[in-house]
Amino acid sequence: MPSTLGASFNSARSFQWFDNVIFEINDILFRSALADSPSSKFHPELNTHELLNSAPWYAFEKRLINEDECIQRIGHKFNIPEEIVREVILAGTPMKPVPEMLALVKELQQKHKVFAVGNIPAPTFQSLRLKFKVLNSLEHVFLSSQIGERLPHLLFFNRLLDFDALRPERTLYIGSNLDNVVSARSLGFHGIVSTDVQETARRVQSMCSDPIPAAQEYLRTNARELNLEMSNGKQLKDAFAQFLVLDVTGDESLIEYDKSLSEFPWLYGTPSKFFTYPPDIETNAIGMSALKDMDEKIKHNMMDKMLRYRDSTGILQTYLTDERVRVCATAALNTVAFFNEFGRGNQVTETEDWIYRILKNRAFRDGTRYYPTADFFLYLASRLIIKAPHLRV
Repeated sequence: MPSTLGASFNSARSFQWFDNVIFEINDILFRSALADSPSSKFHPELNTHELLNSAPWYAFEKRLINEDECIQRIGHKFNIPEEIVREVILAGTPMKPVPEMLALVKELQQKHKVFAVGNIPAPTFQSLRLKFKVLNSLEHVFLSSQIGERLPHLLFFNRLLDFDALRPERTLYIGSNLDNVVSARSLGFHGIVSTDVQETARRVQSMCSDPIPAAQEYLRTNARELNLEMSNGKQLKDAFAQFLVLDVTGDESLIEYDKSLSEFPWLYGTPSKFFTYPPDIETNAIGMSALKDMDEKIKHNMMDKMLRYRDSTGILQTYLTDERVRVCATAALNTVAFFNEFGRGNQVTETEDWIYRILKNRAFRDGTRYYPTADFFLYLASRLIIKAPHLRV
């Protein structure tokens, strides 16, 4: 049966995190000749990197001065004859393509709008554009020589915001250094710093691909073996995880459980000598909610039992025993949803009030007893709202 939480397993909609991707030209799509050596092979005593990071060169990249004036100012600043400055700079400014990144651009263009940014003098970019046609296929290219400012300054990034298609929250920015990426992030772009070509390509492909088909394939490949893997490599047969999968997909062929049981333990199969836990409210709540064909009498009997294990303030305890008294807000979320789904929400108002206070005061920020992050708490809170839309928000 399809899940009540949304689309069925086989009809899930496609999804992508980003509509746009921005690549830096410098050191991402192309590498400077300086990447191999910061010194000129003709004048090894000169540091070309220093010349190309001087104030005159930055002014030339911003098109505030022309090439001749740039050469003259650099020569004067470093006390170098102009003809040598020109020779050194001509040797240091050529840019070589990074094939993996250009191939990635073409791949992404099938489903994304791809942009480029760079600190590049106008003549250098025109030369690149003639040699590499992929630059002509981009949605837009933002250059320091057009904007009159360089990365990482915010004036440069503000010009990106003037482009209607570039919504920062839907745009991935791939930068060559942390300064540029921090500026991009400060305006809402999702930025990553590239330190390795292969790793960056893999990461971008992962972030820009549709995760749903990959997730579906994983579930099919590992059907009935969707177990917890511990840090030591050993696996635990976790009934709770199985029922979560069923709750979302509605596909019982993916999971393994004992249909004869009227009460579910957290771990199924052969008991572990290291992990022995009494039945808990969370596994039973999510399992009985997800198992649509289970006799409702069994479900109501389970709710009756849950109500017998509450703490001194009436909040549902995590375990169905008085020998292990615990409370966990994340576990309580599932149980309140379970009671509301079957018309008995009025019997767990103390637990509901507690959850409401946790949400209102953001007490979930560091996770809860059995869940170390806030993400899962918020996911189950959204599930509670779906199961009980009449609850206060």
